[in-house]
Amino acid sequence: MPHRAPDARGGRREARGRAPGRGPRTAAEGHRVHLVFHPQPALNLLWALGDTEARMAIEDAHERATATVLAWIEDDVAVIRYGAGGVHRTRPAHGLVAARFRRYEARSGMPLPHDHLLLPVKAQRPDDTWGSVHTEALYENVVAASTLSTKS
Repeated sequence: MPHRAPDARGGRREARGRAPGRGPRTAAEGHRVHLVFHPQPALNLLWALGDTEARMAIEDAHERATATVLAWIEDDVAVIRYGAGGVHRTRPAHGLVAARFRRYEARSGMPLPHDHLLLPVKAQRPDDTWGSVHTEALYENVVAASTLSTKS
């Protein structure tokens, strides 16, 4: 069953292209975009049942995968709209800002190491003005981000 994420209006929308239980997912929540990163299900089980060394190795790999995906999003996906109707687009001049929260279990109480990243939907353009990050560009690249996350 596809993941259903809250949309900016407080309703629910299907997160496009996300394979259940894999990599990042994204949802627009008002003035921010919410990304969730977690290891593949088999690694979650190993993390839950493994010793400290196994857990640390999985968490280190998860950190590297998350950093790789975020760098790709900043360099190749994130665009700021400007002009009448947002017809022009540019890359964020200084990257994106993200607040990151680490959790170790799912809502059900099952072990699930994962990170929540909140990205504001505003970023600075090269001319030092601020503009809106095009959230649809993020939605359109969820599958690619998930694939990159599991390959990193």
